[in-house]
Amino acid sequence: MSMLMVAHVREKSQSRSSARTLLLDLAIYANDCCGVAWPADATLRQDTNVSHQRIHELKNALEETGELVIVERPGTTNLYYIAWKGVPLGPQGDYAETHRGEHEPSCPLMEGESGVAVPPLWTPQQARQRVRRRVFERRRQVLAFALIKRDGYRCQHPGCDITEDLVIDHIIPLSKGGTDALDNLQWLCRPHNRVKADRDEEVPYAL
Repeated sequence: MSMLMVAHVREKSQSRSSARTLLLDLAIYANDCCGVAWPADATLRQDTNVSHQRIHELKNALEETGELVIVERPGTTNLYYIAWKGVPLGPQGDYAETHRGEHEPSCPLMEGESGVAVPPLWTPQQARQRVRRRVFERRRQVLAFALIKRDGYRCQHPGCDITEDLVIDHIIPLSKGGTDALDNLQWLCRPHNRVKADRDEEVPYAL
């Protein structure tokens, strides 16, 4: 149990009801060395007494509010970081390298038998941007339909008539303060999006 994470949730979390219960449960599971929790969904369902679907809804809601960062691991349990404004807390979340011998024996951030720590996951800016991208991905289909209704399905670069294999582009990139509001989104063909992405250092979203 990470008392730091538990105290943080009790004192600062703005979540209520089942979301707060889930966040506190994850804080209890978080280890002391890296502030990471990795319980199975079945365990979380049993602890919080909610359905499988509800667990996913609550995790998504906590991630959208910036109180939880989720690292998906196909084929095994996800990693969960209690966060504040989208930035993970704890030693790993503070991006300070954890030195050999400081990990708890079962810590999933150890690499094999060497005990060498996994490198820090993200800078604070990257952590916030990552959460925003995940939130966008969950809304992408709805936004795509809204863009089609507004603009049709055509590249919005002046003079371009391409109408296939388009991507959703943030006019002002997320990394520069842009939002997922419809007036900040447009269709671009991949060639024009690559040019803009190189300029903005922005990753495009395919339909």
